[in-house]
Amino acid sequence: ISQYVLEDIRASRISDVAIVLGNVHAERVREHYGDGSNFGVRITYVEQGEPRGIAHAIGLCSEFIGNERFVVYLGDNLLKGGMKKFVQRFDSEESLDALVLLTAVKEPQRFGVARFDEKGTLVELIEKPKVPPSNYAIAGVYFFTPLIFDAIKRLKPSWRGELEITEAIQILLNEGNNVAYDFIEGWWKDTGSAEDIIEANRLVLD
Repeated sequence: ISQYVLEDIRASRISDVAIVLGNVHAERVREHYGDGSNFGVRITYVEQGEPRGIAHAIGLCSEFIGNERFVVYLGDNLLKGGMKKFVQRFDSEESLDALVLLTAVKEPQRFGVARFDEKGTLVELIEKPKVPPSNYAIAGVYFFTPLIFDAIKRLKPSWRGELEITEAIQILLNEGNNVAYDFIEGWWKDTGSAEDIIEANRLVLD
C-alpha cells in the first residue's frame, strides 16, 4: 500500500519525502525503500518510535519541512485517482493555510468528522465522536503550511494519549486561519483492518 502512496506522490510531482518510522519493523521499511531512488523520490527517515499521534509525527518533521508548504499522506490510505488535483489546488491558492479532504462514510464515529455551519463553512473537526455531526470523515491526506507546527506545539495528549491532528487543525480554525476543504470523488480506503486491506487490494487491481 505504501508503494501505491509513493507512486501517487511522484505523480503529483513531489520529489522530497520524509517517512516517519514507528516502532514496528522500522528496519524493514528502510531496507525496502532505501534512499527512494528506485521509486523516483528522495527519502529522509524520521524516527518517532512509540506511536504518539499523527500530530506528533508531523511535528517531528518541522526541520525537514522548513518554510515549505507540504502534504501529509498517511501510508494506510488510498485515493482513487490520487491527490494530484488537490496538490494543484493547494499550490494555486496561496492564501490557504490548510486543506483537508473529506469523504462520506457509513460509520463516521470511527473517524475524525467535520461539522459545518448553515452556510457550509467548516467550523469544527471532532475525533471519533460518539454522536457524529455529519457523515463526512477526514481522509488521511492533509495539506499544510508551517503554521501547523505552532498549533502542534500547543497540544496536550487526548484521551487516547496521542496528539490529535484534528485538534491542531481546530486551533487554526479557531484563530481565523484559512482552512479549506475538498471532497474526494470515488472511493477512499483507510486500511485499518485485514478486511480493509483485502478490499484495497481488489480496488487497486481493478
